[in-house]
Amino acid sequence: MKTENLRFKLAALTVFGAVAFAGCALKRTATEHISNADIALRETQKTEAPQLASLEIHQAQDKIELAKKARDDGDYKESIAFSEEALLNTQLADAKVSCAKAETNAEESRRSTDTLRNETRRNRNARQNQTKE
Repeated sequence: MKTENLRFKLAALTVFGAVAFAGCALKRTATEHISNADIALRETQKTEAPQLASLEIHQAQDKIELAKKARDDGDYKESIAFSEEALLNTQLADAKVSCAKAETNAEESRRSTDTLRNETRRNRNARQNQTKE
């Protein structure tokens, strides 16, 4: 009887310890996710993203705040989900900046090509006029 009681207490203590450890691990993971999203957001804010993707920046900020609140309330899975959403919003903002830069570069290339084409036509016309004289 004493052995069974001792085994039961030992099993209960083991389960309790495992649950407590898992809870601590989830809290640490939630905090790491929030930190990663926050760092990514700060880096994105150093680019043109606040001007080109203000909605995504604002949404990322909101999701980070929701992630912190969920973590503080003990809802670690929800906190991780909000952090991941914040990171996705940040990545979308980065993509919008990259797209805008690519469009600007493409337009500059088009203008340069047009300028070269016009110069070539002028030179060709000037040579043709010289040969006619």
